[in-house]
Amino acid sequence: ARQPGSTFKPFVYLSALDKGFLTPCSHVIDQPIHFGLSDGVPDGWSPKNADGKYSYRSLSLRQAIGESVNTVSAYIIKQVKAKTVVEYAQKLGITTPLEAKPALSLGISDVTVYDMVRAYSAFANGGHRIDPMSVLRIEDRYGNLLQEFFPKENQELSANMAYNMLYLMRGATEDPRGTAGRLRQWGVTEGNEIAAKTGTTSNHSDGWFMGLTSNLVTGIWVGGEDRSIH
Repeated sequence: ARQPGSTFKPFVYLSALDKGFLTPCSHVIDQPIHFGLSDGVPDGWSPKNADGKYSYRSLSLRQAIGESVNTVSAYIIKQVKAKTVVEYAQKLGITTPLEAKPALSLGISDVTVYDMVRAYSAFANGGHRIDPMSVLRIEDRYGNLLQEFFPKENQELSANMAYNMLYLMRGATEDPRGTAGRLRQWGVTEGNEIAAKTGTTSNHSDGWFMGLTSNLVTGIWVGGEDRSIH
């Protein structure tokens, strides 16, 4: 289990959309967000963007998640509360302990690639969470079926909500400033609708990529067992 960084942000956005706090058409300004004692942060905390700057642009949610703007994710978790984000992440299949703190919006709690693929699959499966399987059927040497296994699935999100999340995450590959824009530059997105989310933790100790098409969800983590390996 490792810190997912910004690949955790879709759970933050999902919490706000499903609770009706925001809609896919909402805009949020990229500006400083402060957490204090009332937010459970006695020493105070104001997250910065990756470049350490604030653009003060009014961003659509698709732009914000596509460009992985930290302040927007922080703004959302300040409104919906970290506890709500934890509930949604767990509902979609995250099993590792999650800290219900504002910094969760930037992916501070460790997760596994297995859990992340399971959770993201709900977006591609019309809201159904499906546990990954490695064995589908067992046959004897003559080809006779001895046992067949079927995936366990639960409807955790509405199909409309799952589609909304896919639309937002397509911003990473399709929009000019999307963090997965290289897929577009290499022509991978031509004729394909690909949703994605990238994630990088402090000092580049962890590098993540989550990609979704209509029939495939892929999770990739790059790093070293020793977090000083970048």
